[in-house]
Amino acid sequence: MIPTLKECSLKLSLLDGTEFQTAVTSLVSKNFHDFQAIPAAPHGDGGLDGLAQSDTHGYCCYGIEDAQKQDAKALASALVDKFKGDLLRLCEFDRKKKVKLAPKENKALENILPQGKKIKHIYLVCNTFKHHTSIKKLKDYFEKIKKQSQCRFIDQTCGLTIEGPDEITNRLAVPPDFHATIELAALLKLLAAPSAAPSTPPELTAFEQKMDVLAQKFGAARISPIDAALRKEWLAHLELLERLNQSLPNDHLRIHRITTSIRRDAAMYYLGIPIEEAIKKTFEFEQLVCKRLMNEVPLPEAEAQSVAKQVVASLIGECGIEWRPNI
Repeated sequence: MIPTLKECSLKLSLLDGTEFQTAVTSLVSKNFHDFQAIPAAPHGDGGLDGLAQSDTHGYCCYGIEDAQKQDAKALASALVDKFKGDLLRLCEFDRKKKVKLAPKENKALENILPQGKKIKHIYLVCNTFKHHTSIKKLKDYFEKIKKQSQCRFIDQTCGLTIEGPDEITNRLAVPPDFHATIELAALLKLLAAPSAAPSTPPELTAFEQKMDVLAQKFGAARISPIDAALRKEWLAHLELLERLNQSLPNDHLRIHRITTSIRRDAAMYYLGIPIEEAIKKTFEFEQLVCKRLMNEVPLPEAEAQSVAKQVVASLIGECGIEWRPNI
């Protein structure tokens, strides 16, 4: 089933920095075959991330980091400040002097825009756009600095549009392959985020009993670091599922289906194993889980290994993996 535009917009909003810019320029390129991305290194992008429609429409992208953790007012302030800097460069002013304008040639754009071309419309695209006051501030500012600019690279009638994930995904056609691209990018972004404590602590009785069985067999000193590592991975997995359910519900359902199947496999895999083989079997099973995550989610190997550790730790904690006697 093709994801809805709302789901696509949500995933796009989770990206930041160059990941967001790459996603936006990818979407624009799928709509305009003449789209030209502009590399920032090594000579600078002149304030533009891309050009489209016969080099007359410019795109500036801004993926604010940790946007979900900031309030709307702070986000609007960051958006306005950043895009004012881009507009100053396009109008050939020093971007560090936003109040008292200081002319500064844009050498990069001299080598980017073809001879005789001028930008007739600029799209300012941010990963969050929730404060309407940004519109007036940026449009008024643009009109003000245009009047004082030589307009070597922009047309005097150049227009301005501010867009967030909702606006750009509604304006442009969003093909299925773009959905798949940003789905993986958003999932990897979420997996890379630092873990916090889950909202509901797990029941530890069964887990502690299993650790006690291992400690009696191999000694507390050897099992203590294993105990600590498994607890950490288990809690990380619970918190990951909460974040997935909140931010990427489709990915949450897919991973939940896979782990439910893995839980059944674990019950069979550990059936009747002697306690001496518990740790070895756990490592082997972790590799099997990793391969399934790589094939079925799919995840890159490094991320699959990380999630596999969490899944196996949660199975130990929640009795999917069992080595207690008489259980």
